[in-house]
Amino acid sequence: MKVLLIFPPQFTPFRPHLGLPSITAYLRSHQIEVTQRDLNVETYDLILSKEYLLSLKAILAERFKALDSRAQLSPSSQKYYNDLFIATASLAHVAAKVEGAKEILRSKGADFYDPGVLFKARQILEQALAIVSIAHLPTTIGFESLEIPSFDNTFEGIQFSTNDNEHNPFLGIFVDRIVSELIKSKPDVIGISVTSRSQLISSFTLSRLLKKALPKTHIVFGGNIVTLLADSFKKNERLFEEFLDSAVLYEGEKPMLALVEHIRDRLPLNDVPNLIYRDETGVKTTGRCLPEPIDSLPTPDFDGLPLKLYLSPEPVLPLLASRGCYWTKCAFCSQNFGFGECYHKRNTHLVVEDIRKLSAKYNTSQFAFVDEAISPSQIELLADEIINTGLNIRCSTNIRMEKQLSSHLCQRIATSGFKMLYLGLESGSDRILQLMNKGITTDTAQTVCRNVHGAGIWNHLYVMFGFPGETMQEAQDTISFLLDHKSTISSFHTDNFSLERGMIIEREPERFGVTVEKDRINDFSIAYSYSLNRGISYVQARQLSDNTMDEVGTQFDGNKVLELITHYYLPLYLSHYEASDPSLMNIKLADNAPIRPAKALRPGSIPIVNTSTMIWRTNFDLINIRRRLGTGQDTEVLPEPSTMMFDSESKLMGSIPEQAIEILELCNGRRTVREIASILGKTYDAPVNEIEKGVLILLNSLVKSGFIKFK
Repeated sequence: MKVLLIFPPQFTPFRPHLGLPSITAYLRSHQIEVTQRDLNVETYDLILSKEYLLSLKAILAERFKALDSRAQLSPSSQKYYNDLFIATASLAHVAAKVEGAKEILRSKGADFYDPGVLFKARQILEQALAIVSIAHLPTTIGFESLEIPSFDNTFEGIQFSTNDNEHNPFLGIFVDRIVSELIKSKPDVIGISVTSRSQLISSFTLSRLLKKALPKTHIVFGGNIVTLLADSFKKNERLFEEFLDSAVLYEGEKPMLALVEHIRDRLPLNDVPNLIYRDETGVKTTGRCLPEPIDSLPTPDFDGLPLKLYLSPEPVLPLLASRGCYWTKCAFCSQNFGFGECYHKRNTHLVVEDIRKLSAKYNTSQFAFVDEAISPSQIELLADEIINTGLNIRCSTNIRMEKQLSSHLCQRIATSGFKMLYLGLESGSDRILQLMNKGITTDTAQTVCRNVHGAGIWNHLYVMFGFPGETMQEAQDTISFLLDHKSTISSFHTDNFSLERGMIIEREPERFGVTVEKDRINDFSIAYSYSLNRGISYVQARQLSDNTMDEVGTQFDGNKVLELITHYYLPLYLSHYEASDPSLMNIKLADNAPIRPAKALRPGSIPIVNTSTMIWRTNFDLINIRRRLGTGQDTEVLPEPSTMMFDSESKLMGSIPEQAIEILELCNGRRTVREIASILGKTYDAPVNEIEKGVLILLNSLVKSGFIKFK
């Protein structure tokens, strides 16, 4: 019996997700043959490659040419024209550097731990993803998100998007590179883990292709999103005709084992727990079972995953000390829904044994506890056990701001190797915290921040604006809390409230003054449109969130560090610099502005155009279009032939006279300004001295703008 487990794109590619290794370990402990594939990280490695990026050249050029040849550009076309130009002009430079950028992120050497080098490598990869996005607009893909606007959250939308090669970046990749390889082993069962909304379309795209290629193979979906969308799966019978055979709900170990055994033994599926499936009479849902006792679960098994492909210099392995949330009362949270509102803690000795095994097997000291919220009592036991066994590890975790996090406990947590704690503040208003049912006060939050920071642990706070009923003054109270306690808050991130499936607010909207716009809810919607009868609106909350990050975040040294290295790499940096710079306050952003020599070019200077600078002739004036986009003008533009210079590294753009092209072609790093003027003088039978003056004026302006260097 062969089982293939797949983690599909799109999810962050910095470390493995824990879902597959947990199910794999459980099935293997019951002598089931399992292969696991992280197609997410494999897909990122593919699209962030020179070969793939250059394969987009023709389509980008064709689309730009089509726009450039128009008699006018509408307001909606002008941004697309600008973005297409940047993607097309940047392509060669980014493609040439993308492989090196990936290697920097995977290297244990000095480059990764040089924040300036790391920052530039990240910029190249982000530019590469921007190019991929432009090739599939309006779809956009980043490291943390995937948006497919053409998908309307309906079954018909799934059918369309999974066949839409123009806007679905995964369809061509799966057809050309993935499916033919997956079907070689002819698995009996294929499990696809859907833990994020951003994985929905790729999962259905892959399953449709696999179902066609392997009609006798049983395809099953599982994961948190499947549990959230259980009602939608049940009511869309055609899903089970075109895309999958069954779906597992809640924790997956026991139902997956039962499903595999029933398929192996050719038994009816009605006895498999937590299952949605279709038989000859229609879609069925089986009874729910209790999860496997957490202490009976084996250590997660990462064998078969391409650990060297993750964008990290060493494996950072996820681990759970508990499943579910012990609090479960926060009105805005849906995370515990996937665990069936269950909470269970793993024995501390077993957790430490998991760490020991994984550390030895995969040669890593880096762990990320991905518990919804590890309890103070459990982290105390865990810290003591780690210290007593002498394990030398570094880790991070989510934890609630509980009063039990005393100064003494925080010191023990730090001694055991915890370098970073993620803390949910949410609001600086006690009334809003009470409405949220957070179970904390601002006084408790203040004390926890002080204790965690005082122990030398980096605390990262999550903040929310726009909780139903929040006033503008209460939002300001949150901002004031951040500023008043700046000395004990390492960093923070803001977001705005969004109404989603599985929340208490979604189940009891009237209690919170929320009106759900039901006519705008489709079967596969995760987030809902809504209106409020009081408090700040969604739009106001979004603006507050953005403004706080821009205006308040820049006042926090820790937020500046995160701009450089991101929170994904923060634990690695904290470990690397724990002796020399434990708070990372000596890390500075490298100056990424163009090199501007103190002195101007002289006749004996040797100019050279930056290797990242391209010269383009366009039918429209991009400088004018950019100006219009910046001021919000919404009228058409007419052709205005221009010659543009664009530097793909600095993103600088400038307009030059047509005659300048001949001069720039002579700036090859081997000729002086005087020699260039001499060549032009002979070509046009003109005084060399006069030409030299004009050349110097042009080139010095381009040196000033950052398009040219000289020696």
